[in-house]
Amino acid sequence: MAIECITFDEALFATDVDILSGVLKYFCAKGKSEAETKNNLRIFFGFFAGSDKLFELLYWVVEREITDASDRNTVFIRNSVYNNIIHIFFQLDFVPTVYNIIDNVVSKIEKHKIFVKVSDPAEKNFKKIKEVAKYLVDQLILSKFSP
Repeated sequence: MAIECITFDEALFATDVDILSGVLKYFCAKGKSEAETKNNLRIFFGFFAGSDKLFELLYWVVEREITDASDRNTVFIRNSVYNNIIHIFFQLDFVPTVYNIIDNVVSKIEKHKIFVKVSDPAEKNFKKIKEVAKYLVDQLILSKFSP
C-alpha cells in the first residue's frame, strides 16, 4: 500500500482543499485587532506573491466570496472572511500602487506640458487624451499586479 504525500507548499497552495480556508479564517479571526489582521494578511500575501501565486489566491478568494454568499445582493458587501481579505488587499497593495502609477502619469503630463484644448468641443485634442489613457493602462498592465 503506497501512501501519497504532498509538501506543505502544495497543501497550502492547493485551492481545491479547505486548508487554505482554515488558515485564512485563523488569520482573520474575529478576536484579532484590525492591525493584527492586516499584518497577518500582509505576510500571507507576501508568501503567495513570492511564489507567484498571488493572483491565484485572489481569484480563489473572490470565487469563494461569490459561492459562499447565500444572496447575490450581498456578494462583496457582507461581513465575511473572504470579503475582508479582498478589502485588506486593496488597502495594502492595490490602491497605493494605482495612486503611485497615476501620480507618475500626472507628473509626466505636467513635465511635458500636455494640455487639452476644451474651449470648442469640435477642437478637443483627443489624440493627447488617447496617449495619456494608453500610458496609464500600459503602466497598470506592467505593474507588479500583472499575472
